[in-house]
Parts: sequence; C-alpha cells; structure tokens
Amino acid sequence: MNKFLLKVFLISFVFIFCLIPFNTFSASNEVVRDFSGTYRINKDATVSATEKIVYDFGIQKRHGIYRYIPYKYPIEKGTRIVEFSSIKVKDSAGNNINFTKKYSNQNFEIKIGNADEYVTGEITYIIDYQINGAINYFDSYDEFYWNVTGNGWEVPIEKASGTVYFPDGTEESTAKIKCFSGSYNSKTECDTKNTGIITNETLANYNQSNLSAGQGLTIVNGFPKELVAFREPIMDRGILNGYSWWLIVLGAIIIFAIPLLTFIWMFLTWVKSGRDPKINSAYPAQFDPPKNMTPIEIGAIIKDKIDNKLASAELIYLAQKGYLTINKIQKKILMFKQEDYEIVKIKDFDNKLNEYDISFFTSLMDGKEKITISEMKNSSSKGVIDNFKKLKKQVFASLTKSGYYVKSPHEVQLKYFGIAGGFLTAGFIITFIFSIAFVFSIGLFLSAGIVALFAIIMPAKTIEGTKMKEYVLGFREYLSVAEKDRLKILNAPKADPERFESLLSYAIALGVEKEWAKKFEGIYNQSPSWYSDPNNAVFNAIVLTSIMDDFGTGFNGAVFASAAAAGSSGFSGGGGFSGGGFGGGGGGSW
Repeated sequence: MNKFLLKVFLISFVFIFCLIPFNTFSASNEVVRDFSGTYRINKDATVSATEKIVYDFGIQKRHGIYRYIPYKYPIEKGTRIVEFSSIKVKDSAGNNINFTKKYSNQNFEIKIGNADEYVTGEITYIIDYQINGAINYFDSYDEFYWNVTGNGWEVPIEKASGTVYFPDGTEESTAKIKCFSGSYNSKTECDTKNTGIITNETLANYNQSNLSAGQGLTIVNGFPKELVAFREPIMDRGILNGYSWWLIVLGAIIIFAIPLLTFIWMFLTWVKSGRDPKINSAYPAQFDPPKNMTPIEIGAIIKDKIDNKLASAELIYLAQKGYLTINKIQKKILMFKQEDYEIVKIKDFDNKLNEYDISFFTSLMDGKEKITISEMKNSSSKGVIDNFKKLKKQVFASLTKSGYYVKSPHEVQLKYFGIAGGFLTAGFIITFIFSIAFVFSIGLFLSAGIVALFAIIMPAKTIEGTKMKEYVLGFREYLSVAEKDRLKILNAPKADPERFESLLSYAIALGVEKEWAKKFEGIYNQSPSWYSDPNNAVFNAIVLTSIMDDFGTGFNGAVFASAAAAGSSGFSGGGGFSGGGFGGGGGGSW
C-alpha cells in the first residue's frame, strides 16, 4: 500500500512539474552580474553618465535589454523634468550596438538590440548619456541625488556600484556622501561608501551586492556652492516643454494662421459658388407636395443631404402606391415574443417610378418576394449600405438634372470632405515624421474641421431650386399646423382619411409626422390597406404614425447594421531613501 501511494505521489509530481511553464524556471537564469554607474558633474551643471551593465541571459534567447529612467518628477509646484541627450551604446570591445530611444509616459526608454538577431549568455552593454536638470540647489551646498540602478529591474542584480566625480574645486573634506539600498522607500544604507582623490579629482565610491528584483542603489552627493552653474529647474510645460519662447510664439501664430487662412478661403469660396441665390419672396402655405416629386426629393431639397429617415419615408411612399405592403409580425423565441416588420413586394417596380426607386428597392428585396427588418440587420452583405450610397448619388443627380442645383450636392460635398481628409492625412504624416513640427499638425487638424463644416453648406441651388425649397417650406408649414382656427385662416383642404394617408410619407420626410397626425384625431380610425397587424389593434392617425416611426427606426438600424457588418495613448529635503532622487527606473530583456 505504501509503495502504491509513493508511485501515485511520484506520478503526480512529474505531472505537475510538466504543467509548469518552462519560463518559470528559465527566468531565474537571467541576472544582472554587474551594474556600475559612473557620473561626472560638470561645471555647466550637466552630468556625464556611463552605465556598464553585464547582463547574463542564461540559456534564454533574447534580442537584448531595455533600460528606462523616469524623466518627470512631481514636486510641490508642478512637475520637474530631467533631460537626456547624446545617447551611445557600445559593447565591451567598443563596438556600437543598435538601439532605439523614446519618451513614453513618465519614462525615457532605451531599447537595445536587434529584432532580427538573438543573443544568449553573458553580454556587456555600455550606455553613455548626458543628464541635464538633475542638480539640486540648497542654501549651503548643492547636490546630485541619483537612483543608480532603479527599482524596476525584473531580475536580481548581483553587484551594483556607483562612482561620482565631483566638480572641480571640491575637496575631499567638503564632499558629502550618502547611499541607500533595497526596495523603494528603504532607508537601509548600502554596503560601502567612501571618498578619495585620484589625479586631483575628488570622487565617491558606492557598492552594494545581492539586490533582488525590485531593489536598487541610490546615492546622494553634496558639494560646495558656486562650483557649478546655477540652472533654473526645468519644469514641465506640457507639449511646449523644451522650446524657446520665440518658437512658442511662432507655433501659436502657425496654429491659428493656417485655420484662419483656411476659413477665409472657404468663406470666399462659399460666397462665390456655395450660396443659394436670394429671391426675396415669402413662402405661403402649400397644401400639396410639389408635382412629380417624391418624399426623398423634397426632404433632400430642405436638408441638402439624404439620411436613413428619408429612405424609410420613400419606402412607405411605395407602399402607399401599391408596390409593397408592410406587415407587423411576432416571433416567439423560447418564452419571449419578439416583434418584427416584414416588407412584401406585391407587384413589380415599373416605369412609373423613378430610376433610383427601382434600383434601391430592387436591391433591398435581393430577389425575394419578402424580407424582414431582422434579416436585413443580420445580413453580412454590404449590399444595403452600398445601394444606399448609390441612392443618394442618384437622387441628387435627378434633382440637378431637373435644374434645382448648380452641381450635384453629392459630388460637391465629396469634394470638400476629400479636402478635409487631405488636411487630416497631412497632419498625421507631419506628426509621425517631423514631431517637432506638431504645431503645423494642430493647424491642419483645425483646418480639416473648418473645411468639413463648410462642406455641409457648399451645395448651391439654382433660382429654380431656391423657389422649390420655399415651396417645400410652405408645404411643411401646412403639414405642421394643427390648430383648427389657423387652418381655417389658411383655407386648407378638408381633413379626411384619404388625405392623411396620401401625405403621411411626405410628413415623415419633413419631420412633422406627429403634427400631421394630430389634425386627424377622431377622423382617421382605420388600418391602411398597405399595412397589417396580427393584433388587429384599434387604429387612429397618432397610433399609425407611432407605428411608422417604430418601423422607420428599425429600418434605419438595419442600414447602420449593414454598414458595420461591411467592415466598415535626499530630493524632498526630508532625508533620502532607496528609489529617491532623480534617475531610477529599471529594465529587463526582450
């Protein structure tokens, strides 16, 4: 029995061992054998830094290492900046090593190695860089407070050291030194620290061994006043940080000059070719729609655009003309009932209809005799949205051919939206290739918005088109007036069920269907021949209008759904600690 239990234990152990990812064990092979930082404090208050990192990848195959150092440090009155420049990376033989650098979030990052090559075993990396903005100035002394290794390394550091060359004029007796090691905020002093003089230069040495991942070495170096130049702390000014005042002024001029010039250009273009002509006439109430114009056309004349609501109004218009019926249906899914609408073709689309009606609604039916709204929504085909785009183009071509527009609004708006897209593209290209010229990009982005706004109003009507618009506005006035007394004054036709049905699609296209239905309260109480409801609900004008609004919402949603299916971002003065001061960060392999 005991042997049996032993076998079970051994088998289970082997099984669990095999389940543990290999990286769990191999990660322990990686280690920083030696991290030594050398810092020379210069007269101009900059610091020349050299980091020698001996990294052992073990049996792992990696591309290299990455090293990051914070460059933004929150202080009481804002955020202080440390700048890094003159970056060089070499191996132990003095050969240059490939690297990339970038500022990301709060860190300055150096990524060393080549994505097409692998390294393994022990590699020495020597990183040289210049530091600006890391000197603290106090009443009786100045200070270089630096986190040598950083507390963000993912692997242990066997040996860490720091060497600081004080500025000329520092005596060994006037040099102040201190160091800390361990996790962030630790006040444990490092293993050893001392000062000395080599070839008339005063220096300090710091050493620490056996740092675990997440632990680091921080050094504090004080020296007499006036040995280095005084530099105002570099404060974060957001996107303007690091630029001279005249560049900031120039940038501001560019930011506003480009959009201003764009606005002037677009305004003059609109005055010349985008304004509708003035005919100085009032529009009286009209009691009938314009002859030979469908709901989608009169809606387009008013809006200079065609939206989904106009398409659904046109569909109801075809139903009124006897080509389609609209049925409300109920589906039972498990215990729940789901309402849907079914569009049924009852006769062929003939030459009595406009070409765009025949084209759009033939494609909508997709060769079927009937189709539901849910089927259109669930379709992965982009046919609905493609044909809706075609419908817009054809309707405006028809209105232009009829002499209502100087040029097709569809083409005019595409032209100016294309120009707006060009401004945006140019702005992104400049941002990615020439980051220092980001002010040009801001100006171009603003200009894109200005052109896009003007694109909406650029289609120009002819005199006939302006007259037609005023006629349609008069027709809308009649449809929207519900007060009986005012209707009498207008001498409006008698309200009867037939008139309600015949003009309902036009009221929907003009967005006044609720007002139109209110006129027929108590008059209209029957279901139209082109609509059926299995519940046989009691009908009146307001109920039918509400149903058609619900149908239109479903139809509009189907068009949007088809479009989506098509594929269509110590320093504090209170004593030092590990991780305090400037510098820091960490690193690892990649």
